[in-house]
Amino acid sequence: MAVILITGAGSGIGLALTTAYAARGDQVYAAVRNTDHCPPAFRHPGVHPIRLDVTSEEETQAVLPLMTQQVGLPDIVINNAGINLPGTIEETCRESWDDIFAVNVFAPLRLSQAFLPAMRTAGTGTIVMMSSLSAEVALPGDGPYAASKAALTRAAEALHYEVAPFGIKIISLEPGAVKSNLNQMPVPPKKTIPAYDPLRHHMQQRANEKSGGAETGDIALDMIRLIEAPDSPAICPVGAQAGEIIRKLNRAAAEERAQLIRAASGL
Repeated sequence: MAVILITGAGSGIGLALTTAYAARGDQVYAAVRNTDHCPPAFRHPGVHPIRLDVTSEEETQAVLPLMTQQVGLPDIVINNAGINLPGTIEETCRESWDDIFAVNVFAPLRLSQAFLPAMRTAGTGTIVMMSSLSAEVALPGDGPYAASKAALTRAAEALHYEVAPFGIKIISLEPGAVKSNLNQMPVPPKKTIPAYDPLRHHMQQRANEKSGGAETGDIALDMIRLIEAPDSPAICPVGAQAGEIIRKLNRAAAEERAQLIRAASGL
């Protein structure tokens, strides 16, 4: 039986991972911002909801003592919480950049830093960074999200090699399109420029089409296999779509890459 901490566990991939781990008998500490409105899956005896705003330094530092007191050091920490703020680079204000990097980059690194000393002492532990195919290729209108995921992936890649001598495993997972509430087009940027209206309309269509992405339950099982595989590399595409696109990108010259991006974005 493993003990797993999962952030952003209340929906999407986080909920699917929580459900899958609990179903096989593991103990899951499911971190969500509000424990007053938990999904039915949290009623499973193997699921322990905890309140965590990943952008809060105080709440982040409180997680390890809580878990140590109740069950000890977790075997796996999955940094899954994330947000998406679609928009063009010109329209994205500084506040939005701060928000997306606070959640998608600084929060997982802060939580990892909180657990690394104890993992080094124990000589074991796995930390998972939930990245995205967007870390490898940025589509028009997806720049802020792609930039945040690329930053997370590269920081985690360095961390992978830094802590490997201590018996700690760091893995970044890069899924492609998944049926998730991240794909729902949120409120437009505070600053909108009419010249980008056609692109914004196309982005909305693309977000709607992503409702046909991979099932979160299937992706979660693929992720668990990669997390547990002893020979998984530092960066792992997840799902057929992500694997195929990354293989094509790795083979592509500059113009071929541009063509792939245009094709993927429908432009």
